[in-house]
Order: sequence, then structure tokens, then C-alpha cells
Amino acid sequence: MSDVRVLESAEEFNRYRELVRYCFSDEFSQSAPIFSFIGNEDRGYGLFEQDRLETGIISRDFRANLWGQAIKLHGITYVASAPEARNKGHVRTLMNRILQDAYEAGYHASALYPFLFNFYAKFGYGTLGALHSYRFTPEDIQPDLISQVAGTFEPLISGREELDKPDMIDLFSQRFAEAQQVYNGWAENYSLGIELPLTAEQQRRYLGSQNEQAYLYRNLEGQAVGYLQYKMRPVGEDNVRIEVQRFAYLTAEGFRGLMSFLARHRNQCLEVVLRTSRDVPVHLLMEEPRIKLAAESTWMARPLKVKELLIMRIKQTGYSGTLRFSLQDPVIDENTATYTINSGELSIGAFTGENEISFESFSSLLFGAYSWQELALAGRVPSVETGLLTPKAEEEFSSLFRTGAAVMLSENF
Repeated sequence: MSDVRVLESAEEFNRYRELVRYCFSDEFSQSAPIFSFIGNEDRGYGLFEQDRLETGIISRDFRANLWGQAIKLHGITYVASAPEARNKGHVRTLMNRILQDAYEAGYHASALYPFLFNFYAKFGYGTLGALHSYRFTPEDIQPDLISQVAGTFEPLISGREELDKPDMIDLFSQRFAEAQQVYNGWAENYSLGIELPLTAEQQRRYLGSQNEQAYLYRNLEGQAVGYLQYKMRPVGEDNVRIEVQRFAYLTAEGFRGLMSFLARHRNQCLEVVLRTSRDVPVHLLMEEPRIKLAAESTWMARPLKVKELLIMRIKQTGYSGTLRFSLQDPVIDENTATYTINSGELSIGAFTGENEISFESFSSLLFGAYSWQELALAGRVPSVETGLLTPKAEEEFSSLFRTGAAVMLSENF
């Protein structure tokens, strides 16, 4: 007999931790730091067979920005199943329960990093696009940048500090508050940009346990306008690689300041890996702009509160036309309906099937990851060419669902 429940006891979490370590081979998952920093609103869900944990998922709580407004963002991470329990529908059972709970708890949207896109599309998740990684050496950065940057770099934490002393804890908290302000301000530039999810104490323990470094960049007026968090990872016997975990700035000087900090590691590390949005002009600060760029960490998301997000989208685009379309939500029945927009006003009625859009495609369109024309080219939505839309309807869809601010989930989970 299957039993789905929220993990509460230390013994249940330990069983889940061992399941994660068995299922994932990467170093981050093996250490699974999330178990040390689960917030008050985060939940671990488990599916049990005869009191044996067979599948587990962590449901996370975030605060994010979408079109300049704050939303509650739900996250899915560490989906783990015992090998003998796979292909039994356990993940589907847990996902249906978790998404329904998140909807009832008032979350606007849910996001995840998929192991299989087709699998999570069945739950209504649409592709958002990729986080990009730049790879270069400190020597690749324009050497004049170091002398051009006049501000200072201030560590949040240092091995030279006695961090258990109250005054050091207070100092860290002060610096963290500024780092949080920089990071959250930077995240506002992106659709689904996530606010820094840790408290000062959690961040202090995280940096220590993960052996990561963190610096504020201050301009000449003493204002914190940049924040950098990274790990020095060994490569071979006598080399290291800088892997940047967080890279946030409020001004152009902040951006150049952070890049100059990386340039100061000349002759000290083999490579820098900087994961950030594609719109950050890293290559323009290089001696030669042809550095390595790769798309990775492609995210998916789906709306939970369709009505609320559609109203936000209408206001964000200034759409004032007339449009009608239908959605079938594979998980949340309340979202299955026909939606009518007339002069900027939204009304909802029973599902009719008129101009039906798959929920997966609607998710990508709603968040602005892809335009209507892009999905039409891929055959993912109705179009005039296929005879399923009138020219007027296609014009209206293109007006409402057009790309806008870059979409980027700014936290790894």
C-alpha cells in the first residue's frame, strides 16, 4: 500500500539523504547541503511502500520577481527513486500531490531543472531557456581593467577571522545585508529572478561548509555595487579552477569591478567558469572576444495561478485586444478553462477547446521565454499556416505572447 507523506522526523530525512547519495553521483548532490539549509517553508515529500521510502522530492520556497512584481515561486529538487522502485509511477504520484499542495498554498508558479524535458512537460512545465557558462582564463581579461577599477573588495568571510566571536558574527551579518541588497536588486532585472534564499546565519554556515569565498565590491563612495561568490576547485595536482556561483551587480562599475577581481587571479588558476545570463557582455572585457560560451542548466517552469499571472502579463504587455483560448491543466483542475481577454479585461469560462494551447507551450509563452512566432515555427502552437488560426487571431496571440526581459532562474536548486 503506497503512502505519500511530508517527511518530518530526522530518521525519515536520513533515509531520504541516503537515497539521494545513492541516486546522484556529482559532488554537490553527494554532500547535499540543502539538508542543512532547509527553510521553514521547504518540505520533503516521500512515497513509502510498507513503510519503506522508495521515492523522495524536496519542495522549495522562493521569493522571485516577475515583470517587476514579487511572486511566490515553488521549486522542485532532488527527485530520487530507489532503482527497484522506478517505472512504478511514484514520481508522478508525488508530483501531482506536491503541485496541488503548492497551488493551495498560494504559490504563483513552479520551476525545476529537468532530468528529462518530455517527462516534466507532462506536468505542464515549459522550457525557459538556458543559463550560460563562459569559460576563460584570468589572462584573457583586458589587463587595463585592473587599474581602471578604483573601488575596494571586502570579504564576507575569511579563514583569518574567528567567526564564532560575536563581533565577527555581527560584522558578517552587516556585510551579508549589503550583499543581499545587491543580489536581490540584480535579480529584479530578470523574469523569475530569485531573491537570495538564505539567512545571514545560513549563508555563513554554507560558505564555511562548502569552502566558498564571497566578496563585496564597493565604489569610492563606499556603496556596495557588486557581489561575487565562488569556489576554488582543484584541477589535477597543482592547478585550480574558479567556479563562480553568484555574480551580481547594480551598476556598470560593479560589473567591471567583479571582472577585474577575476583578472587579479593571473598565473594563479587554470580557468574561470562564470555561469550567468547570456545578456551579460563578458566577452567585451576580453583581449579577444572569442571565449568559450555554452548553454547549460536549462530550466523549466509552469504557472500554478494561471488567472493571476495572466492578469499580470496583460498589464505588463499593455495588451488591449480581443483574444480567446483554451487550456487543459494536467494537474490542477481549477486552471482548465477557456480564457477570454477583451480590452485588457480577463474572463474565464468552462473549457470549450477553442484555440487550445498545450499547457507546456502556454508555460513557455506566459513567462516570455519564447515568442508565439518561435513556437509556431516549431509546430508547437496553432498557426495560420496550419489552418488552425485566422490571421487576426495570430496577430493577437503574437501581440500578447512576445518575448520581453530575459528569463533566468538565478538560483541553482
